[in-house]
Amino acid sequence: QNDRLDLLRRAIDRLPEKLRTPLLLFCIEGHSQKDTADILETTPKTIELRVYRAKEKLRSILSSWQEIES
Repeated sequence: QNDRLDLLRRAIDRLPEKLRTPLLLFCIEGHSQKDTADILETTPKTIELRVYRAKEKLRSILSSWQEIES
């Protein structure tokens, strides 16, 4: 369990700031899209898109790491 969390943390750290911050605020800290947008001075739609892109990038990073371990 701790290994998985460590892998996830390392993958999140590899995200560009522009994707990492909305992901952390929205998914981890539980802010709404509107609140996250207000904090980052952007629109809720931008937050939705950045969180989506962050998740896609995380999948890609974690998948490539899994392939290396196999």
